[in-house]
This record gives sequence, C-alpha cells and structure tokens, in this order.
Amino acid sequence: MTRAVICCGKCGLNQFVTLDGLCRRCRRGLLRTIAPLESPAPEFSPLDLGRRIVRLREYMQISQTKLALLAGVSRARLCKVENNKKPGSISFAEKIAKGFGMSIRGLLSADPIDDPWVIDVMQAIRRLNEDQRAIILKVIRLQWRTTE
Repeated sequence: MTRAVICCGKCGLNQFVTLDGLCRRCRRGLLRTIAPLESPAPEFSPLDLGRRIVRLREYMQISQTKLALLAGVSRARLCKVENNKKPGSISFAEKIAKGFGMSIRGLLSADPIDDPWVIDVMQAIRRLNEDQRAIILKVIRLQWRTTE
C-alpha cells in the first residue's frame, strides 16, 4: 500500500494526504505532491517509533532533554511520543533521526539496530564535525573500491 506525501506550499510541512485536503499545521489547501511513500514493513507499527527512540537514546546515553535539543523538538513532545501518548508525525521522525545523526529510513527500518558495534560507530560519528565526517566517508569509499 502506498500513501502520497504532500508538502504544504505555505508552511512547508511534509505530511500524508488528509481527508479534508488541508494542511495539518496551517489549514491551507495542499497542492504539491512530493512522492508516494511505501508503507513501512508490516511488522512496524506506530508504537514502534517510541520504543525505537527510547532504545537508541538509552543505548547512546542521551537524555530526553539533550535529544530534544539536538533534534529541535520539545522535550514534552518527545516524552509523549516515547510513551505512546501522542503519535509521531513524519516531520517529527525526520527531526529525531537528524538528532541521532541517522536517516529517517534507518530510524524507521523494520530491522532493529541490535548490533552494539553499529550503535557505537553511530555515536562516535555523531560527535564529529562535518569535515571529519567527510574524511571518514572518503576512507570508507576508498576501502570499498580496493576490496571489490
């Protein structure tokens, strides 16, 4: 099942198409389609987002306050999503993924990140500045070329 994602021309919020055709934030008509999004794998449920955030946050030893600051969201909203008292929107998940230093696809992946080594590497890379990240990426790409 695919669901179309719409970007509000006024406020820029990316969201699924609404029944009334109005933006959830500014209540103006939605016009622009970005692209259809494939639904997450069947084993993923909206409740998984909160659990994934908690698990990653605790493993990386990041407080709710620090993650909220890194992601640019309120701590209260983060708490509600983690405790499944409020659903997370697409834009919320994008911000949280950015706060963790990962893609939204990685955050919502049906395969849980259970490998502690991968999480340690993500945590270390997140602490680097953009120049250091670029250098590491170049080294990894060079290594791939030499092993192929």
